[in-house]
Amino acid sequence: MIETLEEADGVPTLGGVLAALADDSRRAIARRLWREGPLSCATAIDGLGLTASAASYHFKTLREAGLTTTTKQGTYRIIALRADLMERRYPGLLSAILGAVGAADTLMG
Repeated sequence: MIETLEEADGVPTLGGVLAALADDSRRAIARRLWREGPLSCATAIDGLGLTASAASYHFKTLREAGLTTTTKQGTYRIIALRADLMERRYPGLLSAILGAVGAADTLMG
């Protein structure tokens, strides 16, 4: 059984989304979710060099911006990008941001 732990309330604001994706680590996490689909939290940050507390902070920031949902599946927490909602609300935004790879992004994702 999959139980929803937390889901962003309301509709994501453009400012909140852009602020959340301004950070290299959060952008790398979002890019991985965009490319691979829902992942366990551990898999989503694999190779990023984040501490547990930093990862938790980044997951919370993405969730509060309305970009992700977190569900519990057994002992795992699964994080998913709300790509369909984002595409309906802000067409092309995720592809423009997550599809573009800049110098800082090549190190992380």
